[in-house]
Amino acid sequence: DPEPIYSISVACVYQAILHNGEKVIVKVRRPGIGEQFMSDIEAFDWLLSFAEFLTIFRPGFTQEMRVEFRKLLLEELDFVEEARRQDAFRRAAAASRMGFFSAPRINLGLTTEEVMINEFASGLWLWELLAAVENGNEDVLARAKEMNINPELVAKRLLWVNNWSWGENLFFHADPNPDNVIVGQDSTLYFIN
Repeated sequence: DPEPIYSISVACVYQAILHNGEKVIVKVRRPGIGEQFMSDIEAFDWLLSFAEFLTIFRPGFTQEMRVEFRKLLLEELDFVEEARRQDAFRRAAAASRMGFFSAPRINLGLTTEEVMINEFASGLWLWELLAAVENGNEDVLARAKEMNINPELVAKRLLWVNNWSWGENLFFHADPNPDNVIVGQDSTLYFIN
């Protein structure tokens, strides 16, 4: 049983090597998370329905919110859909011809609703780089320098990708926080999740 390299609420993420020698990331849905999400959805529905009953909200006011919440949670469980969105973002990034950002390539043939496999993106987590710059962590900054990672260039590229995502492209990264960005060789940005 390999130890996960990191965990999120929906899945555990592992590093693996395929039979062809390719290093990949394997995201495995947690057992029972679907049932837990359904319980959360039912509790949320009940609370908002009760708030409408008490006339805190007018009757029917929270209906759309409840539908969107259900849709959002159920989308989190569908790795095939997540893989398709990540692949579409990666292709759109390539079509931009900028070359300094992407998303890891998905192995769609091995991806299921419960398991997603994508290429390994090596580098520093953006949160690591930010913490190193803010705290003057010389070890991490030295590693960044070895990889030709320039924090100022990373900041400019993040801003450019954000503007491109919202202004010029159909696909955008909805959660570009430092936990979802890997900074690779030559300040290349890899958006995950």
